[in-house]
Amino acid sequence: MSLPTNASGLRPAFMVRVAGLPAESVHGLRCPDSRRWADEVLDESAQLALVAEKAGDRLHDLIGGSDDEPLRRALLKLRRDIFN
Repeated sequence: MSLPTNASGLRPAFMVRVAGLPAESVHGLRCPDSRRWADEVLDESAQLALVAEKAGDRLHDLIGGSDDEPLRRALLKLRRDIFN
């Protein structure tokens, strides 16, 4: 005998309906400004990640091509700081 399985996964948004209240009763709980702010933060974070990746790649090239040990160490520190 096999047990029923439920498909699960991550969704971008969810809502829990408790005690059978009508869905309209939670409209007042919406926070459109907070949602907008969160979307902006996520967009900016994605942009920063792209810039960090490009900077890291460029620094990698500079580090590999440097014979100046103090400069190389400074570039390594900068590259680490970008990703930390």
